[in-house]
Amino acid sequence: MTSKERTRKYRERLNKDPQRRENILKERCRKYQEKKACGKIVQLSVKSVLPATRKKLQDKWRESKKRCRAREKATKAVLDLTPQSPQDQDQDQDHDQPFNHEEVNVAPVAVPVLCSTPTQSPKEMSTKDQSTPKRVRKRSVNKQLRRLRMQNEKLIKQLEAEKRRADRFRRKTQRFEQRRKVDKNAHTNTQAKQSKRRNTAQERKKQVESFLLRDESSRLLPGKKDTVGRKEKMQRRVLVKSLVDLHKEYSQTAELKHRMSYRQFLRYKPFYVTEAKANDRNTCGCYQHENMRLLIDALSQRGILPSKSLSYLLSSITCNMDNMKCMERTCTECCYDEVQIAIFNLDDRARWEHWVKEDVVVGDKTYKNWVKKTENGTIGKLVEEFNKELDGIAIHQFNWLHQAQKFRHLKENLKDNEMVLHVDFSENYACKLNTEIQSFHFGGNRQQASIHTAVAYTFTGSQSYATISDSVSHNERAVWAHLKPVVQEMIANSGHKIDTLHVLSDGPVTQYRNKANCYLLSSVPYTWRLKRITWNYSERAHGKGAPDGVGGSVKRMADNHVHGGQDIQSPKDLYEFLARKEVPNIKFKWIDEADIQVFNEMLPPSVPKVPGILNTHQILSFSAGEIFYRALSCFCRYPEMCNCFSPSKMRLACEVQETQPESPSSGEEEEEKSDDKYTVGKFVIVRYDKKPFVGQITQLNAEHIEVNCMVQIGRKNTFKWPARRDCIMYSKDQLVSVISEPEPHQRAAQLTKYEWLLFNEV
Repeated sequence: MTSKERTRKYRERLNKDPQRRENILKERCRKYQEKKACGKIVQLSVKSVLPATRKKLQDKWRESKKRCRAREKATKAVLDLTPQSPQDQDQDQDHDQPFNHEEVNVAPVAVPVLCSTPTQSPKEMSTKDQSTPKRVRKRSVNKQLRRLRMQNEKLIKQLEAEKRRADRFRRKTQRFEQRRKVDKNAHTNTQAKQSKRRNTAQERKKQVESFLLRDESSRLLPGKKDTVGRKEKMQRRVLVKSLVDLHKEYSQTAELKHRMSYRQFLRYKPFYVTEAKANDRNTCGCYQHENMRLLIDALSQRGILPSKSLSYLLSSITCNMDNMKCMERTCTECCYDEVQIAIFNLDDRARWEHWVKEDVVVGDKTYKNWVKKTENGTIGKLVEEFNKELDGIAIHQFNWLHQAQKFRHLKENLKDNEMVLHVDFSENYACKLNTEIQSFHFGGNRQQASIHTAVAYTFTGSQSYATISDSVSHNERAVWAHLKPVVQEMIANSGHKIDTLHVLSDGPVTQYRNKANCYLLSSVPYTWRLKRITWNYSERAHGKGAPDGVGGSVKRMADNHVHGGQDIQSPKDLYEFLARKEVPNIKFKWIDEADIQVFNEMLPPSVPKVPGILNTHQILSFSAGEIFYRALSCFCRYPEMCNCFSPSKMRLACEVQETQPESPSSGEEEEEKSDDKYTVGKFVIVRYDKKPFVGQITQLNAEHIEVNCMVQIGRKNTFKWPARRDCIMYSKDQLVSVISEPEPHQRAAQLTKYEWLLFNEV
């Protein structure tokens, strides 16, 4: 017998004795009340429950009450034993048999089983119970109590959790209030942080733009059709390297706070700096770099070279790419180094291309033309040619990168008395009309306008100029005629503060790099009250820059004017149209033939020769009638104080006007003046063991000078006095220059920008 059967029989016996059942129920009620009084049973009120939990309980109780009412209604329907009326009884029973009350046997009524969700209506349940009478078992009171205890414990836990959550929220609110009391400007600080982040992003964007706009990273397309943009037309620049390589170079050279990911680097790239397209032919390429590229391509196709990057190949054969001796291949440690290449068979056949000059005979004259030829030979010969070209291009690469770096540094650190002028002749503009007859194309009907472009950089900003002339002469006299109105206007706009002029140009012999230009350089600028002039020639085939973009803009505006139905028949018409247009970024000047004739009359019948002018990259003039020239352009702030390269001195026979500043007549007077500047108490830069030091003169004698040197902290512009005096006697040859007293900076001192530049160049 199972436990359920025993329980059922026990309840049947209990129900047969109502008195005993009543006593048992009273005893259970008494024990329940005692437990409740002792606190063993905790019954919470509805008000002590949280609102959300209270709503759930009320819904649950409401549903339970509905089910209880349904059960009671069903039970009443089953227990309805009202006798039928006599009329109904007559219909049910036979009239021949009398009614017998003893035969009526009422079966025990079974209470329906209580379920949480009744699936049958009360009428159906009553019909089923009548057909199958069954005793319905009630739920155990102990189960109900157990369920209620569990619900009670669950509610207590929820209440404690809500209390803990409220405590945490209260403590958090208190901390927030305390923080607000300590920092009353919390909102202002947040805005300052956001502003700082925006400023940092703008600085990063400017750094990326300045890096990609360098001549080492991209080249400017000079064509009038090489533009991009809808609202604002910008001259296109084409990348000379891949963006991946440029990002690596930027990450190595940029400051730590300006470094970024490759994706962010692409996002900050200017829209007018693009990669080269199929129609972007480089018609102004360097033949040395082009020959080197052709050799590298031929070797890379066979897997002989480790990389196609020229910078990587040069770094593998030199100690330091910033050292001129290494790049000239005169360094004793690396002059015999060669690129490590893969193992190959020297006798295998190879084919490569290169540019060469060939003699072409036309009638009685012989000309030299550039031709791209194809060579056939062995791999051994190809490697030999590659090593030879690599050694030759090293100094060419060094000169180009050195010039671009120093010129950029010069523009960024200009003083209020200095000006940089980047000049170049643009291709002559062929005047055109909107409608032309056929005969206009032949003969000398079409006139040409000379356009000389210049970009002037000063302490306050930059300004572009385009000087237009009806003279097609591009010689040195025409150059100075085009420069005169530009320089004089810039000097007048600065309030006559500018006394130093730095000119940058390419090096064609017929225009800038000749003896007549040197003569005019040593005489003409001093009539404009200038004191220092430097003329810097760019490395061969690397003279493209900002002036080329100015020329393209001028020609594009002229073409758009003609396409609109107007005519430009002469150079004067071109100038008048551009002057009326009033372009804010470009100023236009007109140069007449008479202006050029003035400089023709200034040249003497015989101009002295300048030896080595073709290999010169910088011409300096500090006094009327004298010039210096250097083998490499260094763009120093004060070139006469720079000891990077020993300048050669030459004197040009020219007339010096009375209004020009007087210059020292002999080298003895210069030495006397240099001796006077070394006095006790002055600060100087000295050279000891090939390293520069900053110190103060403490004692003088006939041959030596005692200097108390400071200590440099790291490699920064920060100097401190040592704990023990560092006084040493130096010869006058070891003294580099006299400087001003270092300015106090945090617990040390620092030099000015120029003196710090001079310190680094020693």
